[in-house]
Amino acid sequence: MARHKIEVRRFKADDYYYSVAWSEEDHAFIGRVAEFPSLAAHARTLDGALREIKKVVGLVLEDLTGPTSRSLIRSASELTAEN
Repeated sequence: MARHKIEVRRFKADDYYYSVAWSEEDHAFIGRVAEFPSLAAHARTLDGALREIKKVVGLVLEDLTGPTSRSLIRSASELTAEN
């Protein structure tokens, strides 16, 4: 069985595009990230909302690139190689 090396690039929270806007409805600044449209974080200040959304993205990236994700990628590549 042939083995294929898969390179996984390590992304950092600073690698993404963020926006922060005031929400009159929430009475807070809402931070969003373009590449993950379902994520948002709020804070009382613009800087706070940016800091919070970057923390959230950091946690998501840990989940996406953690040991469990790598083993799933490895398993998928092995299945592909067999077919």
